[in-house]
Amino acid sequence: MQLARELIGKVVRPWCHFDLPDSNYLSAGRRNPELPGPSGVVEPLDPTTKVLEFESLGVRVRNTKRFFVLNPTSISYDFVWAPMLPPAMAAVGGPAPASPFSCLTRKGTISGGRRFEMVLEYSPTADTLSESFWSFSIPSQGIVVPFLLVGHVLEPRVSFDRPAINFGQVQVGVKGKITVSLVNDEHLPFSFTVDKSTYDASDSLLAASGGKPLLAIQPAKGTVPPNSKVDLVAVFTPQAERQINYNVAVRVHNKPTPLVLNVKGEGYALASALLLELLDGGTLEMSPTGTNALDFGQVVINDRIVRSLSLTNPGCINFDFVWDLADHPRLSVKPDRGNVPKGERRMMEITYAPATAEKLGGHLATCQVINGPKYQLVCSGSGYKPKLHLSFLNHDFGPCHIWQQGMTPSATTLSLQNNDTQPVSFDILFDITDNWKVLSSPCVLAPGHSQEVPITFKPTAAQKYNAVMPVRVNGLYNVNVNLSGDNMSLHSKSHSLTASRGSLGHFWLECLYTPSFTGR
Repeated sequence: MQLARELIGKVVRPWCHFDLPDSNYLSAGRRNPELPGPSGVVEPLDPTTKVLEFESLGVRVRNTKRFFVLNPTSISYDFVWAPMLPPAMAAVGGPAPASPFSCLTRKGTISGGRRFEMVLEYSPTADTLSESFWSFSIPSQGIVVPFLLVGHVLEPRVSFDRPAINFGQVQVGVKGKITVSLVNDEHLPFSFTVDKSTYDASDSLLAASGGKPLLAIQPAKGTVPPNSKVDLVAVFTPQAERQINYNVAVRVHNKPTPLVLNVKGEGYALASALLLELLDGGTLEMSPTGTNALDFGQVVINDRIVRSLSLTNPGCINFDFVWDLADHPRLSVKPDRGNVPKGERRMMEITYAPATAEKLGGHLATCQVINGPKYQLVCSGSGYKPKLHLSFLNHDFGPCHIWQQGMTPSATTLSLQNNDTQPVSFDILFDITDNWKVLSSPCVLAPGHSQEVPITFKPTAAQKYNAVMPVRVNGLYNVNVNLSGDNMSLHSKSHSLTASRGSLGHFWLECLYTPSFTGR
């Protein structure tokens, strides 16, 4: 026998279905329980409350949420979206208070078996958490569904690649440059503007002061592409010895708070002094503007004169220097370049060494302090030969008998006279031989004084004799005296010889040729 039982059931079908993304804002306890509810006071929320969360990348950005509401029935019905006002406010009536939330589909009709797209917007003006209670109702069915709209503001990931830059010490009038990058890690572009008022560079301030900004940042405005960066160049041009410490603000569009870049730097004035050491032990400071005279005076050829200078650094930073003598062959300086530490001085020597009689007229030598003053020295001086007069430069003893023991050798006397205004020294660089003998020792002649040097000739063979007798003047250069002679045998045809004499008159060392006469 079959057993049969009647089964009776009821199918419950909702009047609407919300196709919403899941949110654990309430279920996970993320909501602050101290926040007020729809009535304006702290209260438990209706457990059927649906949550719609918004995230805004910055402020003053329109953020849109779209979702569908499905009508699973075969009956069409109207719907209404409305903000839930506290009872006291609702009793008074009037418009709802300003809210960052809005609904673009406040009313409409959902046909049976159809769905309707709902559009809500969130446009925050502050970077604070926002909540707003709304209701979705179907008046014909008496259905009211509470909604909680939640808005979060996220900071756009736009930042500097470093929080601060420091120029350190920069010389007054010299530009210091540092590059900093503005990095955008978002998928959207962001425009930016550098706030010039935060570093005393606004147009109004510069117009009022008539000055130039100490700090400039370029570009001052622009757009950072998505997932990219823009390089900003900061230029510090100090105009006085002072420090700067700016918090430069860069305002990124839609970013709630400005970016801040700390900028530090210090201006300094390079200080230097070039001093010429005087012969009396004093010093003469060279001027960094205009020209300075440096007179070497008269310098004997092949001699050298040295003038000492000192370059001092009374400032607070080291500096370098370099000399330029315009490749003059007779001028030199040591060292020709180098560094002067702060608070110290560097000694230098500039030398003039003439090789010929010349004049050093107005030759310009410069000492350049790098990024600092240039000292210009106009050098003057002359190279000259001392006025030492020799009675002859060539002497021929003529024919002389071959010398034998007991005979008197042929002789002459070289006279040297100092016609200069300075003492002159000389030394005969001649060794005594069997044929030639010079009686002399090193001597210093005062101005106007003279000295005689005996010279003897003794031929020992039947031949012609020639010799060069160097006279070293002031230990710097030689004047050559040419000596010559002949022989005459005692058994040869007798000759009536007269003493060989030459009247040479007077001449200076500058003469290239001196005549000589020989009597036979």
